[in-house]
Amino acid sequence: MRARRLVLLLSLVLLPPAAFAQGAASCPATAPDALAPFDSTKVASLAGVYEVELVDTTSLRGPSVKHRGRLTLWLQDTPPSRPGLTPRPLPSGGKLLAGAWDAQGADTGSYWQRMAQRDHRSPGVIWTMGFLRLGDFGSSGLSLYVTAMSDTELRGRWNSGSGMGVTVDFTGARTPESAGYYCARRLP
Repeated sequence: MRARRLVLLLSLVLLPPAAFAQGAASCPATAPDALAPFDSTKVASLAGVYEVELVDTTSLRGPSVKHRGRLTLWLQDTPPSRPGLTPRPLPSGGKLLAGAWDAQGADTGSYWQRMAQRDHRSPGVIWTMGFLRLGDFGSSGLSLYVTAMSDTELRGRWNSGSGMGVTVDFTGARTPESAGYYCARRLP
């Protein structure tokens, strides 16, 4: 019994910090050469359903999977009525790109519920100012910036900034926001 405890203790001490992450990342940091740089005139082609993995590169323990979820994007005619949001019609037909984020795993609190809204007047995700905003501006949410794409995959960077301010700790020092890169695989 004592030998098992010693083995367990040594395993915990000797394991690299990444072993404690939410899961091993299946999303390499660099995009494959087959992906073309993102062309902002093709935003409408982003409509679809994706399995997404966000990798946090700001963790003290090294890169780790921060969040996983399903991103559903659609085109709509009516602009959403979300405060602080300035949606811009897409060049192709004047439609707007909106959507919803369904978090997987432990990400199920109110922070994430806002992103899952599918109401066309107040969707959980909106394309604005060159990126996808998940959640609200000025309070909580994530921003996804598409940097490369193919017919089956999106790649880019993300951050958890509020979009309007800086977070500080109790001493007044700026605290780093979660950020990193992501992979999104288009589902059939």
